[in-house]
Amino acid sequence: MPVGRQLWQFGAGRDKVMPGPVHSVPVGKPFPPNVVRKSWQTLLQPRVNIAWLPAADVFLRVLQLPAGDPAELPGMVEFQLEKISPLPQAQIVWTVEAIPHADGKQQTAIIALVRRTAIEEFLGNLEQDGFIADQLEIPFLRELRSYPAVAEGLWVFLRAEADRIYALSAWWSGGVLMELNLSTLPSGPAGPILLAEQLTHTAWAGEMAGWLKQIPSVRLIAGADLAAPCEVALREWSGCPVNVTERPADARLAELTAQQALQPAPVSLLPVDISSRYRQKFVEGLWIKALSTVALMYLAGVVLYLGMLSFKTRQLDTARANAIVLGKAYTNTIQLGRKVDVLQDQVALKFAALDCWKSVIEALPPELTLVSMNLQKGQKLTLDGTASGDATEEITKFNEKLKESEVNNQKLFSRVQAASIVRRGDTATWRFDADLRRAQNP
Repeated sequence: MPVGRQLWQFGAGRDKVMPGPVHSVPVGKPFPPNVVRKSWQTLLQPRVNIAWLPAADVFLRVLQLPAGDPAELPGMVEFQLEKISPLPQAQIVWTVEAIPHADGKQQTAIIALVRRTAIEEFLGNLEQDGFIADQLEIPFLRELRSYPAVAEGLWVFLRAEADRIYALSAWWSGGVLMELNLSTLPSGPAGPILLAEQLTHTAWAGEMAGWLKQIPSVRLIAGADLAAPCEVALREWSGCPVNVTERPADARLAELTAQQALQPAPVSLLPVDISSRYRQKFVEGLWIKALSTVALMYLAGVVLYLGMLSFKTRQLDTARANAIVLGKAYTNTIQLGRKVDVLQDQVALKFAALDCWKSVIEALPPELTLVSMNLQKGQKLTLDGTASGDATEEITKFNEKLKESEVNNQKLFSRVQAASIVRRGDTATWRFDADLRRAQNP
């Protein structure tokens, strides 16, 4: 049994492929996800996963058909499937590949047939390991197509898979591929003997069909370990020397397979319904990932919003608490300021009263008698007094002096009303008002 599976990577150029890394994956272990798994980037940079079908499940046939439009070739082959297929048409998956014919009016079609159950089982095993195939290929066909057509000859390709040996015999006659036979050989000495017997049966059939006149030259394409015993059996069978060629390495066949995938209509044995299911699954996976990403972003946004809301709420609560504290302090400050204003007004009134008293005493002449002095709200000064009947001039002078009264080099009164004098016999009463300047300039 194989200890591992080879996974080759290739980069696609305009008309060729460029080899990349090679991975060895043990049987039953998953393939590297970053290598085989597809993502939304595949929509921009397409990736094709190609798998080789085991040779044990493959049947190969050759048909000679009229030349025509390549798109019509599958339809022409379908009419003859019942004749060439070893199984009912409903139980197989098939594909066809055309190769040049010596007669330009005809074409050679190589038909590959595989049991559908074998393909489903093979794809199921790959799916379990994470590999979703886009194409199914047959390495023997790529190996056969890697060599040019010959006029006459028998080419025998040997390939070992698992614990079995597979032989592909290609018969050329008149530059046309006439027959393909893919058979399983037992290991040991019985393998070459069985191969010779199968070639003999094909040669008889070719003689009866008229395309084989004599045993052609034989070319053996195989590895050194398989070529030696088979070369002896083929030389004895044909009676001529056998041309032995080292078969291409699997890496070269993988490159040829990848190169064939660049063709406009690549050959593949992947059933259409399974391919559609894979495509639908891939699209649904993209939608699920997109919706999951949106949901995660939404949840992240909600969490961020709730976090910011909680943070702002704490800030608001702190601001409110500070506002309450500051409000109390502000209220106390206003109350204290008002008390200070009241005290300052009281002190100012006292000083204003004293300034008025001082100015009145200094300006009052001896001929006048001050009866009352009233300071209303610290703004208006009212003076009442008496004098002899002929003291009118002194009253006027007193009034004028008050107008000129100053405190700290500033006039004390902004306006002094002219005195009103009332005579009653030998006595005169006088009265006038004065506005303090602080009422206008507090």
